[in-house]
Formats: sequence, structure tokens, C-alpha cells
Amino acid sequence: MNSRWALVGEVLFGCLILAFGIVALTGSVQLGFASLSQPRAGLFPFFAGLMIVIASPIAIVNSIISGGNESEFVLKKDAFRTLAGMIAVFAGWIVAMPTLGYVVVTFAAVLALAKLLGLEGWLKPLALSVATSLATYVLFDRLLYLDLPRGLLG
Repeated sequence: MNSRWALVGEVLFGCLILAFGIVALTGSVQLGFASLSQPRAGLFPFFAGLMIVIASPIAIVNSIISGGNESEFVLKKDAFRTLAGMIAVFAGWIVAMPTLGYVVVTFAAVLALAKLLGLEGWLKPLALSVATSLATYVLFDRLLYLDLPRGLLG
């Protein structure tokens, strides 16, 4: 691919991401975010949108400075399989969440991602999965009092 067209593509994509960040920011302000002790629906999208709005211009400037040379890569077969597997895991996480509940599905998804990304053995992926599920449960359900999907298994 021509370096000039790669640069144009990177800058346009960066602008698109910036626009999505602005939409997330404005939408979150309309939802309202109350306070950290009693968060509302707009709190997380506000901070996510803020990070996107901050990071996008930096990525655009970095693309312009590098001249689009860093973007020319070929997605190898193994990398494509890993990417497809990650998409499948995330899609399965979303689909299974209402039925099985947040904690169980998050445990399974983190375990699948850990093995997919090559974390050796079974002890480390299992420990990571348990820690992630437990930490997010304690954070969101117990500390922030946000209702997580319970599912069939509670």
C-alpha cells in the first residue's frame, strides 16, 4: 500500500474515533453521572469518551509524524486466528451473559482469552480468571452497588 494512502487512512480513522469519543462524551453528560459514591449510567461512558477524546488526537499526530510508514503490515494466519478467536470469545460473552450471569461468563471468557493468547499451563489462566471475576464482582456488585446480570447460576 502506498505510504501516502496509509497516512490518509490512519488520519481519517483517527478522526472517526475522535467523533465517536465526542458522541460518547455528549451522550454521557445527557445521561448524567451523579457522583463516584452513587454513580449513574453516564459515569463510565464519560470517562471512556474522555480517554478516547484525549488519545485520538495523539494518535493522529503520531500518524502524521511517522508519515504512515508504521501501518504497513500483513496480518499473518496465526494472528488472524487469534483475532477471530478473540472476537468469538467477546461475542460469546455478550450472548451468554443474560443466561449464565456475569461472574460465570466472565470467568469462562478470561480463561478462554488467557489460553488463546498463550498463557502457559492451567494454573495461571485459572488464577487470572478467578481473580478477574472476583475483583469485578466485588468492585461493581459490592462496592458500587451496581446490579450485574445474575443468570441461572446466580
